[in-house]
Amino acid sequence: MNSLRLRILIQMTAIGLLPCTAMVLGLRFLPGGLLPWLLYGVLVLLICVTAIARAGSISRPLKEALDAMGMLMRSAGTYKPKAWVPKEYWAMQDSLSRVLAEEREQRIVLEKQLAAQGKAVAEAEAAAMRGIEVLHAIVEAASEGIVFIHAEGHLAMINHRALDLFQLTDEVARPGVGNTIWLNAVAAKFKEADNLTTIWQAWQSGPGIQEGEWTTLTGRTITIRTFDVRQEQGTLLGRIWMFQDVTELRQMSQRLQESQKMESIGQLAGGIAHDFNNLLTAIRGNLTLAELQDNNDGFRGKIDDANRAAGRAAELVNQILGYSRKSRHERNTCDISHVIDDVRNILRASLDPKVTLRCNVPKNLWQTVGAPVQIEQVLLNLCLNARDALPDAGGTIDISTLNIAETLSLGEGSGHRGDYVVIKVKDNGHGVPLEARSHIFEPFFTTKDQGKGTGLGLSMAKSIIEQAGGWMEFDSELGKGTEFRVFLPREVRPIAKTSKSAEPAPARPARGSAEGTVLVVDDEAPVRSIAVNMLKYLGYSVVEAQDGEEAIRILQNNGKPIDAIMMDVYMPKLSGRDTFKQIRSLGIDVPVIVCSGFMIDAEEFTSLCTSQQGPVEVIQKPYSMESLARVVRKAIVEGHRALSA
Repeated sequence: MNSLRLRILIQMTAIGLLPCTAMVLGLRFLPGGLLPWLLYGVLVLLICVTAIARAGSISRPLKEALDAMGMLMRSAGTYKPKAWVPKEYWAMQDSLSRVLAEEREQRIVLEKQLAAQGKAVAEAEAAAMRGIEVLHAIVEAASEGIVFIHAEGHLAMINHRALDLFQLTDEVARPGVGNTIWLNAVAAKFKEADNLTTIWQAWQSGPGIQEGEWTTLTGRTITIRTFDVRQEQGTLLGRIWMFQDVTELRQMSQRLQESQKMESIGQLAGGIAHDFNNLLTAIRGNLTLAELQDNNDGFRGKIDDANRAAGRAAELVNQILGYSRKSRHERNTCDISHVIDDVRNILRASLDPKVTLRCNVPKNLWQTVGAPVQIEQVLLNLCLNARDALPDAGGTIDISTLNIAETLSLGEGSGHRGDYVVIKVKDNGHGVPLEARSHIFEPFFTTKDQGKGTGLGLSMAKSIIEQAGGWMEFDSELGKGTEFRVFLPREVRPIAKTSKSAEPAPARPARGSAEGTVLVVDDEAPVRSIAVNMLKYLGYSVVEAQDGEEAIRILQNNGKPIDAIMMDVYMPKLSGRDTFKQIRSLGIDVPVIVCSGFMIDAEEFTSLCTSQQGPVEVIQKPYSMESLARVVRKAIVEGHRALSA
């Protein structure tokens, strides 16, 4: 035991034993007289003195220890040790000081770590809240209706688009509502609701992505896409449902398909018309050559009939080319009043007496854009369709017109503004069936019996009106009739005053009166033969080539000068355009006559060369003897004039 502890123990024992001894002695001798009292007093005095004297020895170490502990706890500075305190005490004090200092440092580090972690948690919570707000904004801004069904089977979230799409009530759309209630409410908006409920409930409980497309009771087309949402470890959180109204998209896709189909049919029609024009060229050419024979008196009437039929076929081909957009139409001014008068005169000879034709045309009717012959064709087609729709007992066909300023049509032409003339053709026939109305303007579609219609009339009519800048509409009711409305834009330009009756008929060119050499280039032997025979009849010397490559070889090696080149556009090996470019690149400035079943612009060919070399003329198949003579003579004259300039 160390000395500090022994000293304190002895002092405390002495203080405790002396009072006890005094009490025993006092009790023993107290009744005995004065001496006991004196002894008792001395003992008490000794006890007090001893207690007072020794109090410092006991309290000082305790006080010193308490002061040192306090200073250490308060970090009040360095405690100056007393000389009488043992070394062991100071060793214990140093150990305790180091322990407390380490604890204080660790506590400070821990407090800093906790503060940093608290700040990071607060920032993460703020970022998460911002992410939730952004996600909510994205969901609300989405064009699709979005719904999230919790894995526990209740509605967790629904955006406003879904509410607007299905017009759901608060009882059905509030968060927490059961999955079955919600699905039944949405399925009730669709056709075959019971079947859809079964399918969707199976989707809700199944994994993976599911997709489908259904039609609502109002006729809207809705696509549905649903997929499950899981945590990384695979725990199911719920299922997202996405609804999109694709009605307009499907309609646009259908119109695009129809447009592509129409374009394909137009290309087919253009190709057929081109080939048919070649055949007509051979037919009309041979008829013309037969007509020129001296011994054809017995067949002249038949030849004239065949010529007229071939001319009518050529007009039909031009109509097909117009439908296929391969024919060029100039902007013309049309007097609708005169056109309706012509149509009425034509119909009088073709309508049954039981059919009444009524026309109502105001005197102040505006002029319109459009070729009169084509507008006449449109009205004739509409009137003949109206005639075919009337019952056997007869009926009425009404043609009426009116001026409309600042038109804003509510039909197919919606959005067209301006001044228009409206032509109405109305009948009281059987009407157009509902299933046929969306196809009424399609080419080759007809509601007539087999052999009574080609299905091209209305599609061509629509094409003609659209080329003039207008559009067509119609309304029909079964058992009551149909009304077609033709909208044509107003034309303020005056109509050129020309009279067809005043124009002299073209004179038949004299045989053998022309001079010069013409190179005929065409891959179709019958067409080339007609051109060669007509040119020879006119007096020209003719050189033949069956394609562009042969034509270039002839131009380079032929010793006899060529005065004009009559060339087809569509040929194998080397097309007409490529042949023309090579001819001009060789410096050959011979006049070129472009001949095609399509309407060709001369500027299209002249633009193929960097410099203007030699004139370019155009003639369209099938051509007559008169038109061929005129074009060839003009080309040769222009070529000679260019050489002499």
